[in-house]
Amino acid sequence: MGSEMCIRDRLNAIGQAHVLWPKQTPFRSPIEVSFPLPEDAPEHVAVFRKKGKDWKWVESKKRDGALVIETKKLGTYQIMQDTQGPSIAFKYPAQSGTVSSNTPNIQIRIEDIGSTIKNWSAHFDNEWLLMAYDPEEDELTWERDKALPSGTGELVVRVEDEAGNVNTKQVTLTIP
Repeated sequence: MGSEMCIRDRLNAIGQAHVLWPKQTPFRSPIEVSFPLPEDAPEHVAVFRKKGKDWKWVESKKRDGALVIETKKLGTYQIMQDTQGPSIAFKYPAQSGTVSSNTPNIQIRIEDIGSTIKNWSAHFDNEWLLMAYDPEEDELTWERDKALPSGTGELVVRVEDEAGNVNTKQVTLTIP
């Protein structure tokens, strides 16, 4: 991820960490591990695996009062609550205003420190825009697959992370 912020700064630990060892145990195929959820567990929880000094989100499913993962790696796992939605920053255009054509360059930086990006969408005046996502650059880019209608309208971007947190941001654009 592009940010240097520690994942742990954005997450709340739920219960104690689970140490599965020996850490270097090789597996040919994934094993299923179930982590019990406390009865009073909050929403937006997921399993994270300790990686170096930080934590990495692990895909998990809720089943029978537990979070279940498939993994080929042992190590330290922790259930954590991710309550902060993804960040959205318009690169081009950087702010509301008039653009130079009806197929302007639209680039948006999206990032989630925690449970990672799950879904995204962009609409101009309620019309869906085809966006390409580059996870290495944390960036959405409009494919310019059709011309935008002339006039003033709202470009609205919605991003959801794997924990279910959602953030929306918009700019007003005038199309020639």
